[in-house]
Formats: sequence, C-alpha cells, structure tokens
Amino acid sequence: MLEDVGSCYYNRGLELMSENRISESMEGFKKAMKFGVSSSDCYNLLGLCLFSLGRFDEADCFWKKSIKINDAADNPAQSYIAYTKDKGFQDMCQSYNIALKYAEDRKYKKAVEILQKGNVLKLNCVLFQNFYGLCLYASGDKTNSQRAWIKSLKIDGSNTDTLYYLSNAEVKEVKGIFGWIGNLLGFKEQ
Repeated sequence: MLEDVGSCYYNRGLELMSENRISESMEGFKKAMKFGVSSSDCYNLLGLCLFSLGRFDEADCFWKKSIKINDAADNPAQSYIAYTKDKGFQDMCQSYNIALKYAEDRKYKKAVEILQKGNVLKLNCVLFQNFYGLCLYASGDKTNSQRAWIKSLKIDGSNTDTLYYLSNAEVKEVKGIFGWIGNLLGFKEQ
C-alpha cells in the first residue's frame, strides 16, 4: 500500500519535471522515497533536480546513493558525477565563486563580466541565472535582469526566488536589491 502511494508521488514528480517545475518535482521524489520508492532512477532524478537548482553537493550525494543501489556501468549517475568533476564544470564553479566575491564588495558590473566570461551562464542552473539577474539589476540593467530571471523560470517555472524577483523588480528600488543579494550570499544589508 505505501509503495503505491510512493509510486504516485514518483509519477507526479516525473510529470512536474517534464513541465519544468523542478522545485515541485523534487518534493514529489522526496515523498516517493519516504513511501518506500528506493530505485536508482528516483535518486538520479532527485539529483538532477538539485543540480538544476545549483545544489551540486546535494545532487552528488543522491547520485552516490543511486550507485549504491545500482552500481551497473549503465547507471547515469556515473556520468553525472563525472561531469561535476570535469575541469570545465569546475572552472564554471570557480568563476561563479569569484563573481560572488565581487558581489560581496558591491562590484556588480565586474561580477556580471566574470559570469559572462566564465561560461557560467551556459549551464542551465537556476542559482546561476538568479544571481546573474540580481547583479544585472543592481548594476542598473533591469531589462537584462528580467531576461535572466525568465531564463531561470524556463529551467524551473516553480522557483519561488525567481518568481519573487520578477514580481518585485518593478517596485523595488536599487537599494533594496542589496538585501536580495545579501540573502542569496548569506550576509546582511549594510
């Protein structure tokens, strides 16, 4: 009986994922696991959701759990983990981290430049797109900030942060954007 409930959540997760509603999909997969679905596919899909959101370490943990269940060479978790260890991906993450440091110092135009040059925006990642949008907005480029957030919604149409940024961008003064960026980075507005 519980496995039937778990299967329903798993199928709902798949449906939401196909609609690019990643945040909601992720919850479906988590609930499926709570109700006994412990397939490598479920772990892989949850990992892909987390990866799309920019939660790379968490994604890696679920892919490793998938491999514990199914260590066959054809388990896609093997290639997902390999991708995160690839130099190109590592370079993107390094560029993102450098851009974060510039944003901390309120050098938003420099952060935008680093994100653009570091190929960070080629990855379909909500975190990267949202951060890019915030930096663009803070540097005065409202049009392109909205484009970045719309691209983020194409990745995850149910992302509450992105929806918040878009709905508040028109009414928020630039000073208020520092609070958004501070929340993203984990520091307080000065």
